[in-house]
Amino acid sequence: MAADICPATGRGRLSYPRAEYLFKTASAELDPHGQGGTLHQLRHSALQHLAQAGRTAPGLQAKSRHQHLAGLGRYVRPGEETSARITAEHDPAARLCSR
Repeated sequence: MAADICPATGRGRLSYPRAEYLFKTASAELDPHGQGGTLHQLRHSALQHLAQAGRTAPGLQAKSRHQHLAGLGRYVRPGEETSARITAEHDPAARLCSR
């Protein structure tokens, strides 16, 4: 299929198992256990970083292609710092003081 060929190099797209093998191999030296990461872990990490950067739940849902917002709960758990920042940004008293 033409969509599976890179127009610049003429090479075919990687299969999921091949991409996972390459990622696992490349990330093995960064892993304390020496096993490397999985593509699932990479996806999880990407969603966490987007959530910490303040992306909305619908935006994360669109990126991850989850059908239901509830499905994001297992991937995205904003830390205390993110929760405090969001709370401070939406505090009506703080907005009145800044005028």
